[in-house]
Amino acid sequence: MHHSDDALSALRSMNPSSKEDWESFSTALYTELIKKQSSKPGYEKHFVPHFLKLVCSNIRDVEVRKASTMLKTYAEEKTKAEKEAKKTGGQKKVAKPKTVGTASAKNVIDTKAYGDEALDDDLDFM
Repeated sequence: MHHSDDALSALRSMNPSSKEDWESFSTALYTELIKKQSSKPGYEKHFVPHFLKLVCSNIRDVEVRKASTMLKTYAEEKTKAEKEAKKTGGQKKVAKPKTVGTASAKNVIDTKAYGDEALDDDLDFM
C-alpha cells in the first residue's frame, strides 16, 4: 500500500469528537490533501473561498460569524507580522496557516467570555 493510500485510509477512519481529535483530523486533512496544492495558481482565489464556504455550509450562522471573527483576527496578525518583517529586512518568516478548512474547527476564538447572548442571532436590535 502506498503512503498516500495509508493516509487517506487513516483520514477516512478518523472519528473526531474532542477538540484534540478535531485538530488532529484537520491537520491531517490539510497535510495529506491540501498542503501540496497550496502553491498552485488559483489556490487562494478559487479553492480557499469555495472550501471555506463548503466547510461552513452545515454550521449555524452564529458559528460562521465566530469563524469569520477568528479569520479577521488571523489576517490582522499576519499583516502585523508582515509589516514587522519588512521593518527588520524580511528576517522574520510569517507562519503559514496549518489548516484551511479548519478555520471553523481549529483556532476558534473563545467567545464565552462575552456570554452566550453576545453573539445570539435571536436578538433583534431593530
